[in-house]
Amino acid sequence: MRKTSLILFALPFLSYAVGKIEVVGVDSVDFGKYPAYEPRKATFLLRNAGDMPLQIIQVRKTCGCAAVTCGKTHLQVAETASIEVVILPDALSGRYRKNIFVESSDPVNPFLRLNVSGEAIPLVTVHPDTSFYLDSIPTNTPVAKTFTLTPTDPAVRLGTPVVEGCDRIRAVLVPEQGPSNNSSYTLDVLLMSSPETKEIHGSVSVPILNPTNRQPVKIGISGKIGDEKKR
Repeated sequence: MRKTSLILFALPFLSYAVGKIEVVGVDSVDFGKYPAYEPRKATFLLRNAGDMPLQIIQVRKTCGCAAVTCGKTHLQVAETASIEVVILPDALSGRYRKNIFVESSDPVNPFLRLNVSGEAIPLVTVHPDTSFYLDSIPTNTPVAKTFTLTPTDPAVRLGTPVVEGCDRIRAVLVPEQGPSNNSSYTLDVLLMSSPETKEIHGSVSVPILNPTNRQPVKIGISGKIGDEKKR
């Protein structure tokens, strides 16, 4: 009878034997400032610090700017696995902070959060923004919008802009200080509406001639055609 009581008394303690996920080292990496066209990689090390095997169910990223791989999904007691996070080239611009969530069988911490941050410096900054939307474009009345494109490297040279996705958009790029000493460029965009057109959706792509093999600067252009809103 005493032996049976001891077994029953031990059962609650046995039920608490679980896999436990923990980070070995840092759970956050700051890349600092770097050229946006270069990828950045961070590797995190995880360990099963529990008393039972641990299952890594999935690793979730919060944006398409990153690629994530998991070295191992089933960890025995004290076993480790690496999580590799790569920020893709030209996927981000400016200061950012991105989370990665590791879902596991740890009942206490089922969603472990990792973090990467940095400041991706683009070859060309766009002011006021890389997109333009107008919710009321007057019919048969051209609408103009001006953007300033400023290279962050004096060696950068831009080419002739190309309009994509819409034949109602015109774009002209003008160097502000001449072709041999470009400190910045002015991009003049004209939206040309018509009674037959209800909406405008397109983009202006400005190629980077130097350095070569770089992604073009893209500016999204959209709007609705119709009378101006009545106040």
